Amino acid sequence: MGRPPKDLESHKELILSLLSQRTEHDEIRRILSIQRGLKIGDSVLRKHIKAWGKSRGDIPPCRDEKLRDSLIMFLFLKQNANEEEILVHLEFQDLAVTPRKLRRLRIDMGLRRRRKLKDARFQDEEIIRIMKEHLSEGVIGDWGLTHLYAYFRRNNIIISRDDIMYGLRVVDPAGVSRRYQKKQHRRKKFLVEGPNAIWSLDAHCKVEIVGIQIYAVIDAYSRKIIWIYVGISARTAVSVVKQFLEFMKEHKIMPDRFRSDRGTETILIADAFHQLCGAQEDRSEENCAIDKCWMFGKSTANQRIEAWWMQLQSSMLNRWVIFFDLLKEEKLFKKDKLADMVAVYAIYMPLIREACYEFVTNWNVHKIRAQKNRPHVTAGKPWFLYAHPSAPAVECGSVPDPSLVDTLHQEVEAYDLHEYLPAATLEWCHERMRSLGFDPATLTAKGLLKEEGLGRRAHGYVFGLLRGEVQQHLNAGNKDPILSLIETPKGAGSWKPSAEAERAFNDARRGEEPEEFMDHLTDQLDDVLVESDDKNYPWEAYASVDDEEG
Repeated sequence: MGRPPKDLESHKELILSLLSQRTEHDEIRRILSIQRGLKIGDSVLRKHIKAWGKSRGDIPPCRDEKLRDSLIMFLFLKQNANEEEILVHLEFQDLAVTPRKLRRLRIDMGLRRRRKLKDARFQDEEIIRIMKEHLSEGVIGDWGLTHLYAYFRRNNIIISRDDIMYGLRVVDPAGVSRRYQKKQHRRKKFLVEGPNAIWSLDAHCKVEIVGIQIYAVIDAYSRKIIWIYVGISARTAVSVVKQFLEFMKEHKIMPDRFRSDRGTETILIADAFHQLCGAQEDRSEENCAIDKCWMFGKSTANQRIEAWWMQLQSSMLNRWVIFFDLLKEEKLFKKDKLADMVAVYAIYMPLIREACYEFVTNWNVHKIRAQKNRPHVTAGKPWFLYAHPSAPAVECGSVPDPSLVDTLHQEVEAYDLHEYLPAATLEWCHERMRSLGFDPATLTAKGLLKEEGLGRRAHGYVFGLLRGEVQQHLNAGNKDPILSLIETPKGAGSWKPSAEAERAFNDARRGEEPEEFMDHLTDQLDDVLVESDDKNYPWEAYASVDDEEG
């Protein structure tokens, strides 16, 4: 006598619910076995599903196949996204597909995660060739394994992590050894409610030796870089508040709180943010207080952004700092000489901007690894953690009042954030560079650091020639055109901050915060910072994961 047939009618509701969530058949059978004690074969499950007139997913036809395919291409190549992340993002955009359908689409587009190289020797030679070619460009010279993997994926070079590590050990053994020997740091646990709960901002001054300033904002939960500014006025109040207001106008999202040091450039942005908080109807009067929405403190305690500066410095900026120090030692640059400053801005501002933007793009798509000894660390890719937080994390951002943003923006609208030389001066420099046989459009970071000596570097050579041309023009009377620098933006004094913002800022600057202010600040920090009894861990193991400064 054969086995009695399996009756799934009593389990129909559960099975259909799982199907609506696009659950695989194997997973449905596993759930039935664990939760209902029912063990069935795949053919039995398929038979009943067909009898009910259903199929796994039952996803309606895609509303825009062209948009879906372009989004898959973008996520795979530019965002370093895996299958699960692509599926989540497609569903968020109302372009949902099944895992099997996604795999078919990806393969049809030529987006493969593995490449087939039959000859092992050829594979080794190919890996070394790729590593030499890209490391010699200079932009990624000091990047580690995780960043390089994301970089190659973004450039459609399919290469495994093991192959990257093999190539690094062959091509750059000194760099690998240097990264392993980084200083150890003691860390604190840093717990944040979710994306846009806290944005940390600060300036980076390492390349200010040549007048180039950097300012950045990082989301404390996801570690995504919200924006980065590279220019000549990162430490002025007008520049910083305009960076903030332009981001508000474009992206229409603001955090619940800010965290910054006590620099004078923060008073206008703190006041602008305080006003935007006050304009929100769903925000209580208590939470609109300046000490609730803005946390002033020491720069060294601003952990998220300070740790990211260490990443930027070690991975990209350090070689430029060494180069600029060498220029000063060789008496080829003085900050108080107009000819030197004009030549530096004309040549090196575009290069530093390109390098910083490339690193930020790569940072936002690289994978932050999980750590068994630090379970509080949120693993994942910054862009994905920011866009799709997992429970218990929650979205903490809000939409700023657009009319108030426009009103505040008008105060600084005339200032050009991105200008670093007057138009006439920059055009004259470009014309002189072309007459010397160098096209300014080709003077990018790529391919400029192939030679080791200062005299053999293309950009160093062009800098010396242009510096001389500028000095000759100045000696000849500096006429037609008049070469000059951009004036530092003024106007902060005419924008009077609110009394509450000015009081909190001045108290923080003096380091004599009133007891009430400190009580509020302590309450906020209790929700965010928890002391850790962890032992020291090697920086290489968790620098990209636990972005804090000990």
